[in-house]
Amino acid sequence: MEKTIIFKTYLDIAEDDFGFLLKCYENNIEANALTSISQNACEKYMKHIIDTYYNPGNDLEMVHNKEDILRSHNLGVLMKFLKQNLGVSYSKNTDMLLKSINGYYFNTRYPGSDSFKVDFEDIELCIEAIKSCRKETFEIINSLDDESK
Repeated sequence: MEKTIIFKTYLDIAEDDFGFLLKCYENNIEANALTSISQNACEKYMKHIIDTYYNPGNDLEMVHNKEDILRSHNLGVLMKFLKQNLGVSYSKNTDMLLKSINGYYFNTRYPGSDSFKVDFEDIELCIEAIKSCRKETFEIINSLDDESK
């Protein structure tokens, strides 16, 4: 059986994660994976903007910078890159929400002194953050598309 590739961009995968998270949330599922997936989906929304709109040209250092940033899991670093290199940013509210869920990716996936079991309050915070990030990501994409016309 031949498999069809359905995910072509970071945005495709972020949207799939978003749909999954909403279904879990609506069914009151409480699991650590939901918070790490939330942070990771927000990363993918931002990485889509970087991957699609940041063009380093032939500058080898800038090409490496793009490769490095696309490996980052730090939402603050990704937001800073967007602002410094594309002149786009999230609202203060979304910025605060994203910073508040930064860290779930590692702290809820791996054992250690910083790991913990999430509760539904953590999941609600993540859902609020991803909804806000998603909404503003589409606004940024529309703005950048308008500028390129």
